[in-house]
Order: sequence, then structure tokens, then C-alpha cells
Amino acid sequence: MLGGAVGSASLRTLAEYLWIIAGIGIIAAAIAIGLASLFPGFWQPIAIVGSVVGIASFAVFWDGQTAQFANQGGIGMIISLGIISGAVLFPAAFG
Repeated sequence: MLGGAVGSASLRTLAEYLWIIAGIGIIAAAIAIGLASLFPGFWQPIAIVGSVVGIASFAVFWDGQTAQFANQGGIGMIISLGIISGAVLFPAAFG
């Protein structure tokens, strides 16, 4: 969506930062799940924020071509939707 509006170097840098933030959020959520007995319920907000950042970055930077959906982060977006669904539908799952 922003491909033509933002310079390619700036766009790439922004995308990298968003993906790093999303990745850190998902890893932090996994650690919180592992430590659920110490921090019950702490994984949910972390998982939701990490997933939302990942989905937002995909939505902003996807060029709209379904042929390149998987190559442009579509699989990660689907996984993020699953994580958000799990966090919302099963709040007591890990603690």
C-alpha cells in the first residue's frame, strides 16, 4: 500500500523495525507461556501486541497481489491471527 508513497530505503527500514518488534513480542509471549506459573495471564497482552504489530506491518506493506501472498508475509499474518484468536478465545489457557 505504501510502496509508492515512501522511498524504498525508508520503507524497507520501517518494515524491518516493525517485523523485529513483532518477533520480539511473539518470543516474549512464548517465554511468558513457559513461565505461566510465575506470571499467570501475562502472555495474553504480549501475544496480542506482537501479533497486531505483525499484522499491521503486513497490511501496510503487502502489495495486494495474491500470487506473492506467502512470500510477502502472508503466512506470518495467518499465524498472528491464530495467536490473537487463541489469546482472546482461551484466556485461561496458560495460567
